[in-house]
Amino acid sequence: MTALAERWWDTTNTFHLCFGEVTVTPLDFAAFIGLRVGGEPIPFDPSTDLDDTALRWFLGRVPRHSGGVAEYGQFTAYWDHEPADDAEAAQMARAYLLYLFGASLFPLRRSRVHLSYLAGLVDLRQAGRLDWGGVALCTLYCFLGAASRGVGDTIGGYWRVIELWAYEVLGMFPPENTCTNPDLLPRSLAWGQRISESEGAEGSSDDFPALAGQHHRSHGSLGSLGQSGGCFPSEEPGGDTESDLAGVPRAGAAPSTSAAD
Repeated sequence: MTALAERWWDTTNTFHLCFGEVTVTPLDFAAFIGLRVGGEPIPFDPSTDLDDTALRWFLGRVPRHSGGVAEYGQFTAYWDHEPADDAEAAQMARAYLLYLFGASLFPLRRSRVHLSYLAGLVDLRQAGRLDWGGVALCTLYCFLGAASRGVGDTIGGYWRVIELWAYEVLGMFPPENTCTNPDLLPRSLAWGQRISESEGAEGSSDDFPALAGQHHRSHGSLGSLGQSGGCFPSEEPGGDTESDLAGVPRAGAAPSTSAAD
C-alpha cells in the first residue's frame, strides 16, 4: 500500500508505474465492493444544525457530539438489542450506517463521522438512490493524494479496495485465492478470507441484530444500499439538505406525523 501511495499522482488520480498510468476506476470500485458509483447527490451540508429533537428522531437517542461530528465507536451500543418496532429498527439501521461511514467509507481523523450524513437517511427505502459509492471513491482518492504528498501518515477511506485491486489487476504479491468463479461479484468475496483476517477487531455486520437487518433488507434499504440501478448514475435530479429534512422534527416544532419510517 505504501509503495502504491508513493506512486499516486493527485492531479490525475492515477498510479504512475513503470509501464504507464493505471487507476481504480468507478467500475472497478463498484465491482470490488458492490456499492454503485453514481446516483442522486447526497444531501450533505456540514453546517446543518441537527438539534437533540432531530437526533432522537433519527437515532432514538442523542449521541455525544461536537461541531456536527461524533465518535463512531459509540454507535455500537445502539444495536445491542432487538428492536421493539419498525421505527426503532430504522433508528438502529441509521446508527449502524453511521458507524460504517465513519469506520470505512467516509472516515474523519480521531475516529469520528459527520452527523450530516443523516440527511440522506431520512427515508431508508430511498437511501439506495444516492451516490454513496461515488463519495466513497472520492474520499479514497483524497486520502491517497494526501499520503502521496506527505500530508497524512495514514491512508483512509475504503483502502482495502486498493489492496484487492492490486492483487487481482496488477498481480502484486497476491495471497492464495481458492475462488473458482471468475464472475463472482462483488469481487471482494473472492478474497473473503484475506478481508476477514485484516479486519480483526473492527467488527462486522454480523453484530447487527437479525430482526433489524431483515426488516431493512426486505425493503431494499440496508442490504442493497447503493446497489440499485447498476453502476451508472440516475438521470433523476437530487434534492437539497433542507428539503430532505422537511419531515424531521426540530426543537420548538410540532412532531411530524408523516415521517418516512
